[in-house]
Amino acid sequence: NSSSKAVIAGNRYVGGIAGYVYGNIKNCVVDGIEITVTPNKIANGYDNGDKAGAIAGYFSDESVYYVSGNTAKNFTVQAYRDLGGIVGCANKGAYVKDNVAENGTLIVNQKTNYYGEKDANAGYIVGRIVNGSLGTGNTANNVSVGKFIGAQKAFDAARALEQESVVVELTADVTLKGTTGENFAKANTITIDGQGHKLT
Repeated sequence: NSSSKAVIAGNRYVGGIAGYVYGNIKNCVVDGIEITVTPNKIANGYDNGDKAGAIAGYFSDESVYYVSGNTAKNFTVQAYRDLGGIVGCANKGAYVKDNVAENGTLIVNQKTNYYGEKDANAGYIVGRIVNGSLGTGNTANNVSVGKFIGAQKAFDAARALEQESVVVELTADVTLKGTTGENFAKANTITIDGQGHKLT
């Protein structure tokens, strides 16, 4: 199976091949896809906006199924949290293996339909792994988290990210945490768009 030059929008469980997977996804190709996942309205505000991946949004493997041998390229995935170049969230990471993500951009947006600060969980292959660790044979080439839009947790996640450069757009005042002599960020270049907010 393949998917190319598609634009997909949703509120939860969104992927280029499948949103919620209880089975195998093998040897599929996604090329030129744009995925945007935003929180949906509930009775007292908003929720979700999570589990977005260029191949699959959520993978529930039950130790039987695999997401393997897939390729995602030239993609953009934007979500509130739990977003990845292959899978947004995996129940068991070991069953995600031998996949390739290339030329992709991940965007964490915790501004649109805001419902509190959350862990971003943005990953080049898998955003969040519930149990275990990532399977073998996965590769990511020229994949990055291009932007974090949010407050303290988004800012801290951007500082901890090891990549060439990263952009942070603040939605509230943030505090610079750390110890004397510690590097400001692990990225070589971090660009902060304060949007009128303070960094102290």
